[in-house]
Amino acid sequence: MTQIVGAFMAAGLLRLRGHNGVAGWRYLFLIGGIFTCLCGLLSFAMMPPGPTQTGAWFRPNGWFTERLVYPCFPCLHFS
Repeated sequence: MTQIVGAFMAAGLLRLRGHNGVAGWRYLFLIGGIFTCLCGLLSFAMMPPGPTQTGAWFRPNGWFTERLVYPCFPCLHFS
């Protein structure tokens, strides 16, 4: 799916050759780079602080219950 969307995006952006005095491949790298940076920042903001602290405003209960966390991470001390 990503390859299909990327191919259509590349075909459209490469047709901008010479628009505003900038080559089409530069538009392709600019738009792709902006999208990649936004995805990276969003992923970093949504990453949990640790394997046992997965609760957040968009996932209030977290991924694991106390019963599931202890067998997976027995060396961690819970307070």
